[in-house]
Amino acid sequence: MATNQCARIRYKTLDHCFRDVSKKYFISDLIEECKEALENEFGENSNITKRQIYKDIRFMQSEAGWAIQLESLYENKNKYYRYSEPKFSIENCKMSEHEQKILQESLQVLERIEGLPYFKWLNEAITRLNTDFRHHHTNHFYISFEENPFLHGRERLSNLFDAITQKKVLKITYQGVKMDYPETWLIHPHFLKQYNSRWFLLGISENIRKNITLPLDRILKIENSEISFIRSSINYNDYFHEIVGITHPKETKEDLITLEINSDLVPYIRTKPLHISQKIKGTKGNWTTIELQLIVNSEFINLIFSHGKSIRVTSPKSLKNRIKSEITEILQNYNEN
Repeated sequence: MATNQCARIRYKTLDHCFRDVSKKYFISDLIEECKEALENEFGENSNITKRQIYKDIRFMQSEAGWAIQLESLYENKNKYYRYSEPKFSIENCKMSEHEQKILQESLQVLERIEGLPYFKWLNEAITRLNTDFRHHHTNHFYISFEENPFLHGRERLSNLFDAITQKKVLKITYQGVKMDYPETWLIHPHFLKQYNSRWFLLGISENIRKNITLPLDRILKIENSEISFIRSSINYNDYFHEIVGITHPKETKEDLITLEINSDLVPYIRTKPLHISQKIKGTKGNWTTIELQLIVNSEFINLIFSHGKSIRVTSPKSLKNRIKSEITEILQNYNEN
C-alpha cells in the first residue's frame, strides 16, 4: 500500500474523530479507528503505533499541515482529543503553499496525457483540480459538479482501477439492497463505469462464472486473492453503446425503437440525445419522430418516464404495452377508492 495514501486515510480518520463530540477518543481509540479505516481500504491488517498517531497529530497541527487547534481533555487521568472548534475540518481548509506547488506540478503532468483514449476521465478531473487550484484563495465558486455527498464507495476507485490494470482477482464482501446478509465473492474485475452519480464495477464472478455488475456503494470490504485472472471477452465500447445506463439484460437483442417527441422537448433532445443511435426521422404537427437502436432496460424505461407526457412510444408494440401497463399501475396508486 502507498505510504502517502495511508497517511491521507489516517489524517481523514483523525479529522473525523476530532470533530465527533458524541464520543471521547483516547489515543487507543484513535489507533483502532485508523487501523479499521486502513483495513477497510486495503483489506489487510495495519500496524499502527502511538508514535505514528502522535506524529500525525503534530503534522496536522503544523503550518505544513492544516494548523489544527486541538483540546487535550482528561478523564480518570487519561487524555482524549477534540477540536477546539467542533465545526472545524481539514476538508474545509485552504491549500497550503506546499499543496499548491504539488497540485500545479500534477496538473502540468495530467494535461499532457488527458488526450489519450484511456484517460478521457481526466478531462473532468483536470477541470476540478484547476478550479480548486485557481480559486482556492477566494470564497467564490465558478463551477459545480454533480455528486452525491452521502454515497459510499468512491474511495475504492483507486484500488479497483489498480486491480483491473494489474489483472488481480479480488475477494469482495458485498451486500445488495435486497440481501439480508453480506456475501463474499471472488471477482475478476474488468471495467469501472459511472452512471447517475454512482460507480459500478463490472467483471466475472468466480462463484458462478458469469458477468456481474456491482455498485461500489454496496461493497463492504475488498481483499486480494491469488487465483488466476480471467480476461473478459466483452468489448465494453460496444457493450455500453447498446444500452442506456448500466444494466445489460442477458440474452436480449437490440430493438428498433420509435418515439414521438413533443415540440417543447425537441430542442433538448437534439442537444442531449436519449441514446447515441438517435436519428430524427421527421416532424408532423407538434410531434417529431425519432428512432433509436438499443437494448431496452430499466434505465431506458425510467428515461422515458422522466420526460412525462412529452414522449410517447409508437413501436415496438411490446415496449408500448409495457409503458401502458406501468402507467396503469401508477394510476392505481392514486385511486382514492
